[in-house]
Amino acid sequence: MNRADHQFSIPQCAVNGQTNNATLCPYTSAAPVYNTQSLYQFYSDICSAKASTTVLHYASSNEVDYAVYRGTKQVWRWSSWHTATQTPHPLALQTGSCSTWTFNWTGVDAFGNKVAKGDYTLETTFLPAELAGRRTQVSTFAVK
Repeated sequence: MNRADHQFSIPQCAVNGQTNNATLCPYTSAAPVYNTQSLYQFYSDICSAKASTTVLHYASSNEVDYAVYRGTKQVWRWSSWHTATQTPHPLALQTGSCSTWTFNWTGVDAFGNKVAKGDYTLETTFLPAELAGRRTQVSTFAVK
């Protein structure tokens, strides 16, 4: 998984100095990688519209976790392949900035087998303590 930090322009998390000034905005999406048949990019970020820098606190080395579902059945989970180490750490997030995570999923289940064509859901769990109560975001996508 890759992480990058950048400025943002997400309408639902606009920094305007008067409203939403205490907001952390998580977002996730999944889409096929252009010109490939079995590669899907998972994208997630946390953006800050807080009036000042906020610090996110993580209990382990993992900062997000991705899970793929077909209906209600989980078929794959990122953390099953990437065990967290107990290394608590902070991450400073400036006003108007995002931390973004991406991962290219190869369209396989927990056993390494290609998944069937159909509709799937990406469930992203954001792991900082500051998102307690709203850590999970979902996005639907199709495997073709």
